[in-house]
Amino acid sequence: MRLSIEHWISLPPELKQVEPTYTSLRAAEIPTLVGAGSRLYVVAGRVNGVQGPMALSGGVVFARLQLDAQASVALAVEPTPELGVYVLQGQVKVGDNLLAAGTLGALSSGTLLKISAQGEPVELALLGGRPVQGEVLFSGPFVMDTPARLEQAKRDFATGRMGRLEGVPF
Repeated sequence: MRLSIEHWISLPPELKQVEPTYTSLRAAEIPTLVGAGSRLYVVAGRVNGVQGPMALSGGVVFARLQLDAQASVALAVEPTPELGVYVLQGQVKVGDNLLAAGTLGALSSGTLLKISAQGEPVELALLGGRPVQGEVLFSGPFVMDTPARLEQAKRDFATGRMGRLEGVPF
């Protein structure tokens, strides 16, 4: 089975027009911490003392956690201006909050996160980084912070000025 994760980062306004980058990671390159009833995959940032291999701007944290039914885990995280969990499967208790599948929970600041599966296996994503500055505007595959930059991105793409990212399989 192959897991593909598409991940984009909203850069600060002064970096919106920098050259894009692409990183392709194989499962064997992602550090995995296996505990009692838990599996933690650290893609970016530092969780439980393990640094993920993806280097992203702005102190980004991205990890995937799987818990067996009734399992619990404590995660040590770096201080991050914004940190949250998105529950992909199951129901989980994070601190004193109960979150169901499809729920994004914004967390208060701190460096220790206690998570418990509630009666069934759980899968969630741990996400963090700097807050987005300015608006977030979408048009097709383009995401920018101003209408002018959004239109410029479309023009750059149409005229071939975006080039190709090395390592992208398409």
